[in-house]
Amino acid sequence: MKFKQPICHKYERLINNELAAALQFHDQALEDGLKTRWHFTEEGRKHAGLGPNDTLYDFIYQSIDVLPRMRFIYLMSLFEAFLKDYICIRSAVDKSAEILNQYKSYWNKNLSATHGSNSLLNPRYVNYVFKEEYGLELLTGINDITLEIGDLRNIIAHHEGRIPDKDNNYFLGQLERTLNYLELPHQIGVKVTITNEMMWIYINDMRKIIGRCDY
Repeated sequence: MKFKQPICHKYERLINNELAAALQFHDQALEDGLKTRWHFTEEGRKHAGLGPNDTLYDFIYQSIDVLPRMRFIYLMSLFEAFLKDYICIRSAVDKSAEILNQYKSYWNKNLSATHGSNSLLNPRYVNYVFKEEYGLELLTGINDITLEIGDLRNIIAHHEGRIPDKDNNYFLGQLERTLNYLELPHQIGVKVTITNEMMWIYINDMRKIIGRCDY
């Protein structure tokens, strides 16, 4: 996709080159190699406590299973960085807070209870700011689970992916769509796992949002 603004091109390329490409090719090639191409020596197998039919994948599969979570956290970092850089460039300010602070009071008073925090990781807050400041509607056609990425990042980073028992079941309400998507029970302590299918939804929605910011 071609962009008029270098900032949009930069972050779309980062998402494609560092996340989408790895998700498409890296994991499957790595898993296949660990299962079929690379093998322990007998001495290594003994030291690792593996049986005769165990593979390298059986030994380090947890380091592969964590990759979707790591990529999700990185995608959120890219998303936040893009928004801050975009605001600074488009509004000709040194810090994005110069613009964002104008909208926080109204959001906190009128919208935060139903639409979440005033974080740049909350797409609904971002949409509110960008609609008011730039006349942009960012969320048309965006998947429901993408609306919850900010709170999902919170529990992935701080609660090992489990719904915490805090703030009057705040996270149960804010992650309702994600729990429905994963067909998980709506209860405290449930562990939410980032799947590759979810990552593709997030990546494609980030591409859409960046594309709508081009001007």
